[in-house]
Amino acid sequence: MARLGIVRDDLAVFGMGDAAARAERLRYRIAPLLDSIAIPFVPALSALAGRPLSLRPCGSTADTCAAVRFVPPDGEQESAHLLLALNRSGVHARLRVPSGCPHREACARRLARCTQALARELGGADLRRYDDGSCASLPAPGAPAEPSFWRELAEDLATASGALDVGTAWPEARAVMLCRADLVAAFRPLASLWKRLEG
Repeated sequence: MARLGIVRDDLAVFGMGDAAARAERLRYRIAPLLDSIAIPFVPALSALAGRPLSLRPCGSTADTCAAVRFVPPDGEQESAHLLLALNRSGVHARLRVPSGCPHREACARRLARCTQALARELGGADLRRYDDGSCASLPAPGAPAEPSFWRELAEDLATASGALDVGTAWPEARAVMLCRADLVAAFRPLASLWKRLEG
């Protein structure tokens, strides 16, 4: 199967010391590359999520990360969403429920009610917690086979400033080998979790 087209030099862009050269590469190489991966992937991701999704840019964060969001067409800025990101540490497929999500408290209650079921259903997934909300470095692998993993996520999401940010990460050596099937496999458990959170 054809690879996504990511090469080591793409990820190295985020570590360039020359800010002007980095900005130029982000605009003319990274943004089109991300679009070329994400746009054809929308139908497959919509099928996984069980609803139509549209693609929205996230832009870059201090030129350290480039990302796109997959959201329902009527989704608000702070709505839960799936995310595909590139940065110096690799490629990241994530599910995010921002602290400003209007349904955050309901999502936390639903998550708290299904910790055992999620441990059974998604225990084999390679999931990590992005606790700082960024992808500046590779988070340590989580333990989704343990109900405590999900319980802690629910407890954090329920706090006043809580959020949920989990996903799969591929470091540089694996990122350059990725193909479409890898993205499908990574987003499948995230889409399943999203459906549970939103009832």
